[in-house]
Amino acid sequence: MAVDYPDVPESDSNRSLLNFSKANERALATERARNSTSGEIQAVTISINNATISERSANGTVVHLEYNVGLRVESNTGEVSSADTQYTVNYYVADDKEVHRASTKGLHRPGPNPRTNGTTVTAI
Repeated sequence: MAVDYPDVPESDSNRSLLNFSKANERALATERARNSTSGEIQAVTISINNATISERSANGTVVHLEYNVGLRVESNTGEVSSADTQYTVNYYVADDKEVHRASTKGLHRPGPNPRTNGTTVTAI
């Protein structure tokens, strides 16, 4: 089953950039859980605890997210395991709609710099 990723918003309003970053991160976390798990996934829970605009510059905006991914998996032997991992991620959405993402496990403030340590998510 394919995961749907959001389009980069046309607007650079705080709301649209936050919604895009949260939706992209949910899609990525879901896909990552599906691809890295052997066994049948019973549940993937994604809780975004903090979503803020951490910086605005003349060329773009940094969005900071902190979230947990809960995963419940049943193995082929019937054993059920659970895992909960916390992530910190920063998105840099440039005015030309190019998006860079940098993430790390755990809670880190301000977190990794997407402009220097990030990967390109999308370029239009």
